[in-house]
Amino acid sequence: MIRYGILGFGLHAVRRLMPGFSQAKRCTVTGLWRRDQRKAQEVLNQYSQFPLRAYDSPEALCSSPDVDAIFVASPDALHLQHVLVALEHRKPVLCEKPMAMNSAECERMLAAAERARVPLGVAQNFRFEPSINRIREIVAAGTIGKALLARSEFHYYMRQHPRTWITDPGLACGGPVGDVAVHCIDALRYILQDEVTAVFARALHDKDSGAVESAATLLLEFRQGTLADVTVSTRAEYRTPLWITGEGGLVGAESAGRFLQNISRTTPLTRIKWMRSHST
Repeated sequence: MIRYGILGFGLHAVRRLMPGFSQAKRCTVTGLWRRDQRKAQEVLNQYSQFPLRAYDSPEALCSSPDVDAIFVASPDALHLQHVLVALEHRKPVLCEKPMAMNSAECERMLAAAERARVPLGVAQNFRFEPSINRIREIVAAGTIGKALLARSEFHYYMRQHPRTWITDPGLACGGPVGDVAVHCIDALRYILQDEVTAVFARALHDKDSGAVESAATLLLEFRQGTLADVTVSTRAEYRTPLWITGEGGLVGAESAGRFLQNISRTTPLTRIKWMRSHST
């Protein structure tokens, strides 16, 4: 049983992490840190089913013998600091996306993990979704031929984000680009088994988005020639379509990350269309 400590126990931990840990059979949460110590104590009462302890500093949490690994869920600008603290204490780290504020910070994290010889991962959960893995298998098998074009979107409506720091450029890596475009980009890298070599991007702002973007479109060029467009926003109804167009067909999901069903084929091209369902 892996005992996790959560650095940055805020809204994301409450809404996303703890529901998952409550169903986990091979890991649990034994420690947490958040800046507001009063709220940290409230968490202990809220999650009494866990063997939780609140620590008064990131260093105290990371050095605890009752914690095996660290989950970094703090604001983006604190990821570097918190990852380095965990690695100094030789604790494996799972860091929330986006990994850091820029590539230089990512490189520092990777170098520290290599020196400490402990695992450092990023919580790119789309890689574990059935739809994403099925699309990857189909593309890898050559069913649709060489991948020419790709499209991935991630939209959700949120003019006033409950995580107030997410519109603060001093704390957030960006608006929806840093929040959800990372899912789209990583999913495409994973599906195509290829890396991006060039990026062109444009963003939109409005009165509620502050200094970060409210929507953006990115054009990606992959090493093997695939062109992909990624569009994200916090001003549209929730949807996450992802499609890959090949020389011989099309494969994708209307809602990537959901369970899928129904394969329909048309000639001469092969069109594989996966529709939303709760069945496997």
